[in-house]
Amino acid sequence: MNAKVVSPSISESAFSCPHCGAFTTQYWYDATIQRRRKDTPVPFFPDAGFRERISHEKAIDEDARRHLLEFAQKVESGLPKMQLFRNWLMQALSESPSLQP
Repeated sequence: MNAKVVSPSISESAFSCPHCGAFTTQYWYDATIQRRRKDTPVPFFPDAGFRERISHEKAIDEDARRHLLEFAQKVESGLPKMQLFRNWLMQALSESPSLQP
């Protein structure tokens, strides 16, 4: 018995893989932007105090500490924050087991 082939589509939640034929589910996510609350109107950006705390925090493994300190130093340099954060987060998650979700 042949299974029905469902072509990939942005209007469906499941489809047949065009490469191997397996039937699979695709998940969709909403991306939203929300205004910050009045009690936290400015986002957190690492500063010298943050670097000092991270340097002495014993609960953070060495890989995570190194990544956090590198990120903080780059943020303090004034480079664009969003790209820095995205790059750092991707690298940190891929390299440090303690930061895995």
